[in-house]
Amino acid sequence: MATIRPRLRPRFVLSSTLSPDEASARLEKLLRSEAGNVKGQSVKHHLLLSLRDQERHFWSPWLQLEVRAEIGQSETRVYGRFSPSPSIWMGFALIYLSLGALSLFAVAFATSQWMLERTPSALWVVPICSGAAFAMWTGTRIGRGMAADEMCELQKAVKDCLEK
Repeated sequence: MATIRPRLRPRFVLSSTLSPDEASARLEKLLRSEAGNVKGQSVKHHLLLSLRDQERHFWSPWLQLEVRAEIGQSETRVYGRFSPSPSIWMGFALIYLSLGALSLFAVAFATSQWMLERTPSALWVVPICSGAAFAMWTGTRIGRGMAADEMCELQKAVKDCLEK
């Protein structure tokens, strides 16, 4: 089984001798199968997979797949990228954006305080925002570790489906 590299959104590439249409059809069949524990949605050669509701947790990953034939290649490649559920992903993005904006405004306010020859007391916000961002980053690392088995399970289901 392939090792998942330490990235914010781990990814992998699988090669297949099937055509893109055949590979997509097999993957869609996997999604519609009641026997497995994978569910998802598909639009042509783009698929979004997750575990079935009874198997899924707060930290469970989602797998985005893109099936395509590379120019000049005789094989089809399936590009996979893991991510948290879209609502969690958006929540993290908004919190990071808010922390960055709050830090920027704090620095601007502290600069104006300094220009007025006052103590730039607003600077205390910056280390607090940095600490919160670091805590969130640490949380993502912990969550990825908790979801590692599920990521391997999703990747194995895709690999087995394409090798049949």
